[in-house]
This record gives sequence, structure tokens and C-alpha cells, in this order.
Amino acid sequence: MKKFNMRYRDDTPLVLKECTFKIEGGMKVGIVGRTGAGKSTLCNAFTRIVEGESGIIEFDGVDISKINLRQVRDAITIIPQEPTMYKGTLAYNLDPTGQISRADILSILKKAKLDDIILKKSKEEKEAEEKAKEERKKKLEEHKLNNTTENVQIMEDDEDAKRECTGDEALLNFEINDNLSSGEKSLVQICRAILRKNKIVLLDEATANIDIETEQTVQKLINEEFKDCTMLTVAHRLQTINKSDKVMVMSYGEVAEYDSPRVLLKNPDSHFTKLVNDIQKEETENKKDEKNDKK
Repeated sequence: MKKFNMRYRDDTPLVLKECTFKIEGGMKVGIVGRTGAGKSTLCNAFTRIVEGESGIIEFDGVDISKINLRQVRDAITIIPQEPTMYKGTLAYNLDPTGQISRADILSILKKAKLDDIILKKSKEEKEAEEKAKEERKKKLEEHKLNNTTENVQIMEDDEDAKRECTGDEALLNFEINDNLSSGEKSLVQICRAILRKNKIVLLDEATANIDIETEQTVQKLINEEFKDCTMLTVAHRLQTINKSDKVMVMSYGEVAEYDSPRVLLKNPDSHFTKLVNDIQKEETENKKDEKNDKK
């Protein structure tokens, strides 16, 4: 990014100001800053959701404003804070375009430990359906309805149940319809991102509302599967970017600091050190409040 300026509308102030930095291929960069500092705005610039006013963004020396918009976005994998699920099967959610091999999909589901979770949910849903069918049968018997359309439909349903697929087919054909937890949705979203196999990944960190075990699985997947990717993480919790190659501190739309976490923390007056201290202070106060609430 070279002296890049951006505003959301012609009559509004600049939201990115003279931003200049270079990210080497394969680097892991954490983007931090207070609310409104310009963290998410940077991601909007990379994906050209909003076009720049002046300056240049280059990927591998190519000015992205000069090439097809779809080509730019196809080169980037975005993992937003709120997971997006589509109506349809698990396989469709992981591969909406139908271009990824079944073997690759099953492999990543196993790595994410989603195979056992989904199959368990599938079994529970089928058991619930069977119970509902039994109740319908009993109700029909009570009303002494014989050989009606509904009876026939129940028999057909039972025959369908006998033909239901199991194992891998049951896993891939699992229907997603608000039946996943926040953590499970995050895992599906991470798997979808991994299967795209892009070299540039934008991650809006979203692990605050999931359990510790799922968060550990998510972090392990990210570390293993994106190790060769250039990864930019908009960080909401600073401890998740301590191992980043570099940290970019945004302030009022400007790049205030850009260096390794170790170097920035050595300076007691750096923006990053102050952010870390403020967050640690806030966490300590929250713990005190929790203790007082329990009392």
C-alpha cells in the first residue's frame, strides 16, 4: 500500500490517510487499534468494497485498481466476524461452486473434528423425526383412520428412512438450518476458507463468543492450514496476535506503528504497549466486577 487515501463519500472526511506499508508473502500481520481506527476499513480497501481516492494497492506488483474486480476478490479469502451459513447441505456450504473434490472436503472436516459433531447431530435429528412419526401413527390409530393419504405418506416416509444414507454421505448431505452453534458455524466457515486455497487471507477475528475447546481447534486449523498464506488478522483480543510476524497499529485512519510485537512492546511509549496495558487493566477490572457479582 503506497500513500493510500480513502473516504466513504465525496462529502465525508478521509477514513484512510496516506497509508504506506509493505507485507512480504507468507507474513502474518495483526491489525489492531481502538474502535474507529480504520482496521476494518483497510479490509474494505483490499477488496475494493470502497475505491481509493488516491494512492496504490499492489498485490505482487500489480495495481489492483487496474484489474477486474472479480479477479481481485477471487484472489482473497475473507473470514468475517459473523459466520455466514447458506441454506442447503454441509457440502454446499463448504463448496458452493461444486469445484472441490469430495476427498478434500472430508479430509478438512476430519481435521476440524466436525465429522463426529455433524454425524451426532444428524443422528439426533433422525431420532427426533422417528419419534414424531410414531406419535403421528398413534394419533391416527386413536382416530381410527385407515388407509388415508396421510397413512400412505407415513409408510412412504418410513421407506425413505430405510434408504437413508449413512457415513460420508450422511455427513455431506446434512442439512444446515439454524441447527449449528456459534462455534460450529465458525468451524464450518474456517473449513470453507481453507478449501479455497487462496494465498491472501483476511481474518476478522471472531472467537470471543465460542467455547475454549472450539477456539483451540480454530486456532490450530488457522496455524496449520494457513501457514504458507499471507494473513492479515483484525484482532479484537491482542493475545491471539502475539506470535504474528508484525503488528500494524491503526489510529484515526493512519498507520501509527508497524513492527514486530516484541519490538513494539519494548517501547513503553508505543501505541501497542499502551493498548496492551489498557486491555489488561480492563480485564482485571472485569474480573473484579465478576467476583463482586458472585458475592
